[in-house]
Amino acid sequence: MLALCGLERLGKAELATEILSREIMLPAVGQGALALECRAAGEALRQFLDPLHDPRSVACVGAERAMLAALDGSCRTPIAGLAELDGDRLRVEGLLLKADCSSEVRGQREGSIADAEALGTDLGRALRDRAGPGFWLRYPGTVFGPRLPSPLSRECGPRPGMVARLTVFAKSWNT
Repeated sequence: MLALCGLERLGKAELATEILSREIMLPAVGQGALALECRAAGEALRQFLDPLHDPRSVACVGAERAMLAALDGSCRTPIAGLAELDGDRLRVEGLLLKADCSSEVRGQREGSIADAEALGTDLGRALRDRAGPGFWLRYPGTVFGPRLPSPLSRECGPRPGMVARLTVFAKSWNT
């Protein structure tokens, strides 16, 4: 399975035999986003990266990550999410799956781009409430299970003394 945007970049879009709709396969949170990190004190490099910074993409990824945080999710939990903009309106959609794919919980929120993180947080809480205790029974004795250690040495986000600039090269899910 390959992303259509990758095939398009290779000039091989005609090789796609099927394009999966969001109803069949919602992408992972932050899919298609690229964050670049530099030293906060590196003013010249920050100015160089500023043209790549896309506030609209930041809003989308912020909504998706806020949903994930409200679910205490990680790269190891079966959670999908996608935020999209239509003018100044943001729509964020989320999906929880049981590890064995026997059950799913979907939801969405829509509102102003200025409320991106609040929309994501609200959606995450609503999904968690709808899933209820024991949705992920793989972790007995807990509602959603313990947070597993990341394979990375640190949590996501800029390190102390660093700033992240975010851009999106290809976040096109409606093709």
